Amino acid sequence: MPFQKVQSEKLSHAVVRQIELLVLRGILRPGERLPSERELADKMGVSRPSLREAIAELQADGLLTSKAGAGVFVTEVLGSSFSPALIRLFAAHDEAVFDYITFRRDLEGLTAERAATQGSDTDLKVVDAIFRKMEAATPSATPKRRRSWTRNSTSPLSRPGITW
Repeated sequence: MPFQKVQSEKLSHAVVRQIELLVLRGILRPGERLPSERELADKMGVSRPSLREAIAELQADGLLTSKAGAGVFVTEVLGSSFSPALIRLFAAHDEAVFDYITFRRDLEGLTAERAATQGSDTDLKVVDAIFRKMEAATPSATPKRRRSWTRNSTSPLSRPGITW
């Protein structure tokens, strides 16, 4: 059988995994401040030294950043999307930009479909909030028929209640 021995895990590693999952799920957002060390250690049921070790590991990985006197924050920008070499390539070759835009269009379409068909109510609320911010930022580009991310009407997709 494919079973393996269970290894005990350091508390700091469990804290790292939990914070990583909160970031991945969008519960902890870029730029968001974490609770104080004392409060976070209490909430997670770990010692402050274990929490400090986890935070140090996440800071070394670039996921968290510390601001003197202000606290610990989720890193605002989790890395550059484009390397300097890719930026130069785009600047020199228009076709590379068009290929990238085509790739993004295809990928974002698949992502939107997955969010609509598999997203939780919380996921859809986050998407709706972001969409509203985008509309507010570009009022002249707002479509005539606003997309609704609610589950109150019929859907052309397999998931009921999502209108497009």
